Amino acid sequence: MRRIVMTWAGLVVLTGASMTAALALGPLPGSGVGAGAVITIAGFKAWIVLQEFLDLRRAPRFWKGVFLLYVGGLVLAIITAAALSGMVRLR
Repeated sequence: MRRIVMTWAGLVVLTGASMTAALALGPLPGSGVGAGAVITIAGFKAWIVLQEFLDLRRAPRFWKGVFLLYVGGLVLAIITAAALSGMVRLR
């Protein structure tokens, strides 16, 4: 039970970090740093959910790698799509 509560608390902290990044670094289109930070934090949150709530931490190393590549690839694809659409300017 303690692990679930600590995981939940970590997700709450990451949500606060995401909100702070969006407000402090600029939620407006064209602000690549804020959008990139929010998307990256969302990727960390997805990884934590996979590890703890879907019990990936007990899975074989192969499956951990597959899901890590999947989440990382998704984050990269979203940031790339945003950059190509002009919504985010990468400097």
